Amino acid sequence: MKYLNFDKVLCLSPHPDDVELGLGGSIIKYCDTHFDMLTLSGGGDFEGTGVDVREIELKNAWQKANINNIPEIK
Repeated sequence: MKYLNFDKVLCLSPHPDDVELGLGGSIIKYCDTHFDMLTLSGGGDFEGTGVDVREIELKNAWQKANINNIPEIK
């Protein structure tokens, strides 16, 4: 099933993990649509985790959910 009948969707995220929290269910549901994500900042370091930790967490979450309609986190 496609999201609004689109093949590709660009998701803009002000901070790391915003797309996953806000659109994670839609990304999982619409597996025939490829979702690209552009994160506009590295986020804050307020709780002691940096960008690297968040990227690892996101990559692990998508792998555990067996999601393949998103780009690989590099």
